[in-house]
Amino acid sequence: NGTSAATKEQSGHSQGFLSVHRSLQTAQAAVKEAHEHGEEAQLLDWKDAIQHEPYLERIPVRPLFVVRRPNDYTSNCLHYYRDKIQSLLLQTNRDDGNKKKRQQQGSSTAPAAMVQYRVGNIEKVQSLGTPTKPRFQVHTQDGSVSEDLDYLVLAAGTETPLLAASLGAHNACPTYPLRGYSLTLFTPWQEPPETSSSSSMAVDEVPSHNNLLHQPFSFDSMYCSSVTPFMARFAGFGEFVGYRSKAQDVPSVAPAVMERYAKGIFGPDATALGPASPCFRPASPDDLPIVGPVPGLSGLYVHSGHGTLGWTMGLATGDCLAQILVEDIINEGQQEIEGEEKKDYFLLADGSRLPRKILSPERFYWSAAG
Repeated sequence: NGTSAATKEQSGHSQGFLSVHRSLQTAQAAVKEAHEHGEEAQLLDWKDAIQHEPYLERIPVRPLFVVRRPNDYTSNCLHYYRDKIQSLLLQTNRDDGNKKKRQQQGSSTAPAAMVQYRVGNIEKVQSLGTPTKPRFQVHTQDGSVSEDLDYLVLAAGTETPLLAASLGAHNACPTYPLRGYSLTLFTPWQEPPETSSSSSMAVDEVPSHNNLLHQPFSFDSMYCSSVTPFMARFAGFGEFVGYRSKAQDVPSVAPAVMERYAKGIFGPDATALGPASPCFRPASPDDLPIVGPVPGLSGLYVHSGHGTLGWTMGLATGDCLAQILVEDIINEGQQEIEGEEKKDYFLLADGSRLPRKILSPERFYWSAAG
């Protein structure tokens, strides 16, 4: 029935991303910002924009200005997985070579480390021992207590700064909860909006048997993407209203706005699978993740601060944290690993290098002089 051909990458997951703006000035600024960071971006005229994504025609606002970023894979982890697998294969080959070399030299391999994941309602975390050689315990509300841990990673979302502060690391994770919303819709088939055939940009028509978007797009603080051929997701908004326990008393217009736009774009028969759900994101002061060891507390690490892009960046930053942990566990804090200096960068999946200081919690510590 041609299903595979019809759905051919039309979820937009391999064709970039569209940002929709109400003014020409903000659209031009988006293009400039992308270019400054070495990313390709172009301002489309309206005919070309709706050829890229016909459903834009249904946004009940005019004029609109659309920026296309063809290399932005924000909604797709497939590319990360592909690059990561290739990177792991290369690393495995290198490790095999190094292992043989160590065996020939008679050196011993590093001791294995046991990893414990503590998932649930955490009552508290404790630091035992001394700051230079602490050990940690995790207590959960069900009364269980972890074994004494040499290394502890705090990755508790918006609760991370509270746990860090309880260990005396007040500056390590200065994030604040940012409330947003997510709305999932069932989108029964209907005729897609007609598009102009005068555009020189050829894009396949939306397949008549589903509602897959050509490309994910953002508009008015919302992000819209296809989840399945008959399901779409809206996410967005950012409200500083405190932690979840207090924020429930603060009303928001976001759910109603989301549903109104969702039904406008996908039609009145689109059915929400439930009310727009609030979600609280750990937003950092500089809008960058916080990844790395806590200064002054050996063995304590932070992995937080991803804001609205937790799923997007979590895989990559998790890999970055793993690089640090493996080094620290192997060399126990020494400055050399197998004759090499300790790295000051993260090796990303595409082979590029990211200076560790950019994501380090240390950037939030100031000296007495400055």
